[in-house]
Amino acid sequence: SNIFRAGENHVAVLRTSDCSLVGYITVGHDPWGIASTADGEHCYVSCGYADSVYILRTSDNSIEATIPTHGRPRDIALSPSEDLLYVVCQVGECVDVIRTSDRQTLTSIPVSGDPIGVAMTPDGKYLYVTGDGSDSMSIIGTADCTILKKLQIGNAFSHGLFPPDGSIMYIGVTYDGCVKILGNVDVGPLAILSPSGIVDSGNVYQP
Repeated sequence: SNIFRAGENHVAVLRTSDCSLVGYITVGHDPWGIASTADGEHCYVSCGYADSVYILRTSDNSIEATIPTHGRPRDIALSPSEDLLYVVCQVGECVDVIRTSDRQTLTSIPVSGDPIGVAMTPDGKYLYVTGDGSDSMSIIGTADCTILKKLQIGNAFSHGLFPPDGSIMYIGVTYDGCVKILGNVDVGPLAILSPSGIVDSGNVYQP
């Protein structure tokens, strides 16, 4: 199998068996987010300055199609069933919802605060959209594409990650130099982890 990594205007293809470089696929300028289908046959790549998502066919490392988006697409997420692709658009300040079967944009969800990152819960019910120009994070319900809640997180965070059980969320906070751990929608921030500290009851202590 291969790993796809975004570069300045290309995607590097790495072979996992021996960690060697297979080659490059030229895409639009400023590729940012990458999401692959479970079968590995297709790869979606958002290209910020091309205002598009490129669909790559992995069998021959070619571009199969492009999908136009709102301004400067950043992070992307595939639904668990892979029928929907969610694209965070930084300048457009929205999340484009794209149906993958016919590659049509179904709706766009307004999200303020310079959005750039997105994480989806493993069950596909919620999207967590993080921003670069705001200290809040928008929680979107995918059933009706509405913002359910906003959480105050911290200073210029970019991306979140869920473990398989979806019980907590890890968020990297750029300027604060830490990782924050969040609980579910109703709980909010649980603790903050710092590279130079340890966590105890939600506080960071310097060793």
